[in-house]
This record gives sequence, structure tokens and C-alpha cells, in this order.
Amino acid sequence: MRLITMLLILFVVIISTGIASYYTIQSLTDNLTNYFDELEKNIINENWTKAENTFKNIENNWEQTETIVAIFIDHADLRDLNISLKRISTLIEIQEKKEILPEISVAKDLINSIPEEERLLLRNVF
Repeated sequence: MRLITMLLILFVVIISTGIASYYTIQSLTDNLTNYFDELEKNIINENWTKAENTFKNIENNWEQTETIVAIFIDHADLRDLNISLKRISTLIEIQEKKEILPEISVAKDLINSIPEEERLLLRNVF
């Protein structure tokens, strides 16, 4: 009986940790997505000063988020997102509107895929 109780407690702790980590990651990525939406709007309006400031916020937010997210996801995804952020930074500097909008879309897709990979589903387990 004691063994069953301990296994049940362990099961509940594992499931609770998975759910808590998913919602934490979802919250962090939603915040980043909102910044990217703001960045996209600034670039469409060709407000490059605001775009630079928004991108600095994205970089600061990503530095904090990356340390948490790195525990849970594939590091290739982190590398891809970091490469995309470097491209966006360079494109903001040269004010290349046509090239930056698709790159922002790629970055948003990469960010939005993070919670999906963390979600507790059978296809993610096996």
C-alpha cells in the first residue's frame, strides 16, 4: 500500500511539473510574440526608431526566456531562433523592410513552436 501511495504521489508530481512548465513557457512565448507583433507594426509604418527600441526589448526578454526554455527544448531550435534574431537585428540596422517582415514571421513561428514541443502529448513522448 505504501508503494502504491508513493507511486501515485510521484505520478502527480511529474504531471503537475509538466503542466506548470508548459504554462510558464506559454506565458513567456506569448510575451515575445506580442513584442514581435509590435515590431512588425513599427516596421510596416517605417518607424525605425521605435522598431529598434522594440527589438532591444525583444533581445532583453529573449535573454531571460532562453535560459528557462533551454532546459526543455531542442537546442537546434534555439540556434535557429538566435540566427533569426541576428538577421532581424541586421535588417533593422540597414532598414530593409522587404527582407525583415518574412524574417519576423519565421521568428514568430519558431517562438510559437516552443510550447507545442513542450506540451504533454503522446506524440511528444514517443
